Amino acid sequence: MISRRTFAGLTLTSLFAGTRSAAAASETWVNRTLAQLDLDARIGQLMMPMLEDQQEGRLLVERYKVGGFVTYREPAEALALRLNRLQRLSQVPLLCSADFERGVGAYMDGATELPVAMAIGATGQSDLAYAAGQVTAREARAIGVHVVFAPVLDVNNNPKNPIINVRSFGADSAEVGRLGNALVRGLQSSGALATVKHFPGHGNIATDSHRDLGVLSGSLQELNATELVPFRAALAETQGVMVAHLWVKAFDRNPMPATLSQRVIDGFLRKQLGYNGLIYTDSLGMGGVLNYVNGNWPAAQVLALQAGCDVLVLPTSNAKNATHAMAVEGGIKAIKVAVQQGRLSPQRIEQSVRRILTAKAWAGLDRQSAVDLNGLSILGSKAHRAVADKIARSALTLVQDREKLLPLAASAPIGIISLTNREGNGAFGRASGAFVPAAKLNHKVEALNWSLTPTDSEIAASLDLARRSRIIVIAATLKVFVGDNSAGLLPAHSAVLAQIAAANPRIVFISFGSPYALASLRNLSTLICAYDESKVMQEAAVQALWSPEPWVGKLPVTI
Repeated sequence: MISRRTFAGLTLTSLFAGTRSAAAASETWVNRTLAQLDLDARIGQLMMPMLEDQQEGRLLVERYKVGGFVTYREPAEALALRLNRLQRLSQVPLLCSADFERGVGAYMDGATELPVAMAIGATGQSDLAYAAGQVTAREARAIGVHVVFAPVLDVNNNPKNPIINVRSFGADSAEVGRLGNALVRGLQSSGALATVKHFPGHGNIATDSHRDLGVLSGSLQELNATELVPFRAALAETQGVMVAHLWVKAFDRNPMPATLSQRVIDGFLRKQLGYNGLIYTDSLGMGGVLNYVNGNWPAAQVLALQAGCDVLVLPTSNAKNATHAMAVEGGIKAIKVAVQQGRLSPQRIEQSVRRILTAKAWAGLDRQSAVDLNGLSILGSKAHRAVADKIARSALTLVQDREKLLPLAASAPIGIISLTNREGNGAFGRASGAFVPAAKLNHKVEALNWSLTPTDSEIAASLDLARRSRIIVIAATLKVFVGDNSAGLLPAHSAVLAQIAAANPRIVFISFGSPYALASLRNLSTLICAYDESKVMQEAAVQALWSPEPWVGKLPVTI
């Protein structure tokens, strides 16, 4: 595939006759399709609601003419079939998206789950970032998803950031830009539209914008030195940019989400930085935007368009028992009123629809919108799993090993204690529970698990295990999740861990998640960061513990 900038300029450049002809055909399709759409249909193209129910999906396509959908956790074949049906019903091909930050397998069984972005950051290898993009794009396109809401280009320079954390490549802005741009190229070389996020940078934030409006302080000079570095590196390539629900003080004197700020989007991103690709809102159901408009969700959609956004992601109504269709219908009505009153011009709507149609043509949807189900065989292929394996083993980071406990001796009795800071799945991935089964396959281990608040019996069993084991391995799944969260060790676990250390100081602590939790554990002998709870990371950790091979991953943040 070709870059956004190259695609946009093909009709003016005689690279060679074939590509010029293809670009001309695509432009003809864009113009013809645009001319066939009335105002209601044009506004519908701006909408990208969640796809959850087939019947509602059909309503959104046939009545409201939505431009596409956001997809979520669903079996791959079922989703491909559903999207094919909706593509056949739609007057204009649908542009479908997903938050595949960790590959398609983070949401769908059988597909390839890749290590999280900070694991790629720990490898320092741009070729692995590129390969991760290729794997994600191939599997996404196989199921009918065209837009990948990734990579995260936030520079995670705030250890207390409650929602980015390991979703970032790290704390070095140049490295985030280098690796992020490689992933963009990988995605787009295999046919998916990349969407860098969360502009202008969600890393140095202490608020989860799912809950409330975050604040990005600092002058424009300071933002240019850190937050904006990765985005500037990617704008020439990426097909899309997602804007954050953050008050950016360098642009707006009074609190306002960047998603709704003309100064941030039209003034800075469009005019100063010269970006002409698709601009997506972050989810319009998040507290960071709904609180700002005091629950007036139709107004949020109008304000986002006035600011310069093209695609309204997850338009949301906060009415009781509201549906996605209600949110879309209310938004279309509010936008039409804004056009009639002169607060939005028809030309402004046309600009966004033209960009959306151009993106659809880039993805080949002007020629073919349904997918061949035989293509699903690529999901979780041996070659794709090999990429995930290589990233995982290259990312594993031995932070310290003061007592030289590693590698573990094959004959030594090993105790494993598993814990987590939250039951269920984290944000943008899912827990695998693969560590203990993988360890038991070839090694002499005894394992137990702690509740969120360890019971007296769990504590007693843990102390007994500590006294009988040569070494205790703590397998801590420290997830990032939406809400009030530090992705750290729970106080109840910290208290019991101190008792375990007193009984047996030979402890190997592995964070399958946030590296920042290790900062308070320097008193332990051995600390390892594995960055996420994926199956591939947990199995790689088992292999590394008993292996004499060197640990090559480097912490991409400071703890």
